[in-house]
Amino acid sequence: MPLGARGWIGDGVRGALVSADGTIDWYCPSGVAGPPACWALLDPAGGAGRVGPVRDGSRAARQLPSSSQAYRPGTNVLETVLGNGAGGRVSILDLLPWPGPGLSAPGQVVRIVTALAGPVDVEVEVIPAGPFRPAREVAPFDAGLVVDDLVVRAGLPLYFEPLGRDAPRWRGTRRLVSGETMVVTLDRRGDEHPLSVEAARRLADDTEVAWRSWLAPISYDGPYRETVQRCLLAVRALTGPVGAPAAAGTTSLPRHTGSERTADDRWVRLRDVATAARTWGAAGFAEDAEAAEAWLRQAVSNTPLPWPGGLDSDGQPVPELEVLGLVGWRRSQPVVVGRPEGILDLDLYGDVIGAYGAAATGPGGAGGGGGAWGAGRAWDAGGAG
Repeated sequence: MPLGARGWIGDGVRGALVSADGTIDWYCPSGVAGPPACWALLDPAGGAGRVGPVRDGSRAARQLPSSSQAYRPGTNVLETVLGNGAGGRVSILDLLPWPGPGLSAPGQVVRIVTALAGPVDVEVEVIPAGPFRPAREVAPFDAGLVVDDLVVRAGLPLYFEPLGRDAPRWRGTRRLVSGETMVVTLDRRGDEHPLSVEAARRLADDTEVAWRSWLAPISYDGPYRETVQRCLLAVRALTGPVGAPAAAGTTSLPRHTGSERTADDRWVRLRDVATAARTWGAAGFAEDAEAAEAWLRQAVSNTPLPWPGGLDSDGQPVPELEVLGLVGWRRSQPVVVGRPEGILDLDLYGDVIGAYGAAATGPGGAGGGGGAWGAGRAWDAGGAG
């Protein structure tokens, strides 16, 4: 699948990439910057999980595009429709449940699979792996599979069996008649929340309502309004409760295939928070702008100069750079985690200073929120004197 043939689902803390063939090939269950349970995006040996119509093992079958993949309007809930070539079709609704700003998300990936035309044989396929290493434990049970600290669970009996001898895939299949639904969840071990179809649908409905309610205050009504809304939703899906967005949800994806310009951008950049504060304020999201500005003030006050290129969501320094011996996206090297030392971004100071008062400025406002005085105080606290 091309890199762009994926959708991002997130709850602000965690996130996952869903490929247009129904495969999740990137997922960090403990948080965006945490160790991944699915990382086939960066190496064929990496973990992955697919839900969709049963397909044979041929190369052509594995590259068939989906019938469609799109977000539900005004939300970060993703729907993928897949056919089996014989008239069968399924809809896969993917989400990380999100109850709304300031509320705790359950932290599980929910996949609601409905047969639109059937009968259709649906497969749940898992390539087991640990965080950037082979899996140490793979244990099937009557409704799913345990892979190290990840639990893949179906809401009904589903027998998993290994396919292949060396580093096998595991697969369970289920026939769905037209209109029938099954639920597949990905959870951290010990935090499992078995879901019935009814409970999963309620979560999906509540999540859609939460995203649309969050988006409702948007003040922008100019050209490309839907695109602007989608951009705001994407940034908000990377923004945790503290108000600071991660620069990206993945690591080591190059600007150009095969390029050496790869980096781990799953961290918070001061420049990005400054831009987010201004953007939220201009778009009418006062609470989000205030949260971003508050995080920025605290981070600047607690971080000595020169300010680093990235911090974690708690404002702490990012771990040192580590190069991993992985293949990389279409052999783009290196694959890294952490942030390199010695990056001097002199222009970020202007971005940070320009962000102060963004929350109070709002669309067409006169500014406030501390303004230049607040910026000067933060600059002094940061060590500039």
